[in-house]
Amino acid sequence: MKYQCKLVDEQTVKHVLSITTTTTIEELPKTLSKCYSSIEGYLYKAGEHPVGAPFVAFHGDDKDALTIEAGYPVRFKIEGKGEIQSKELPTGRKVSCTYIGPYEDIKPGYEDIMKWMEKHNYKPKGVSYEFYKGDQVEMMQEELQTEVVFPVE
Repeated sequence: MKYQCKLVDEQTVKHVLSITTTTTIEELPKTLSKCYSSIEGYLYKAGEHPVGAPFVAFHGDDKDALTIEAGYPVRFKIEGKGEIQSKELPTGRKVSCTYIGPYEDIKPGYEDIMKWMEKHNYKPKGVSYEFYKGDQVEMMQEELQTEVVFPVE
């Protein structure tokens, strides 16, 4: 699967609520579900709701001790509580690539993204993000959309 990539210059601050944790690649789906459920419950109690697709930021690539940050964008800064943190996503130049298909088939396409960035003289900096824009329960696996975002130099 080839990704459709583009450069974006995002200057608008996006507030998020997120949970940072460590998991394994095998436990990632279960861990993400738990994190998203905790944040959704917290937002519900606060009378708020997410304003965008859930995301995960990858703070490393150790498959046996993968540090991730899972969360949701929100309308404005909302104080966190316990493991739920209030943060802002980084602004600036980013390469944004859209993948369409089952989540479990996403990994090989990262090579396409790296090749695209190299061809256009962009170097990744910081952590990468995946924004999950499809409802896995309601959509066909082949129609799920994942936006992969790399802040770049």
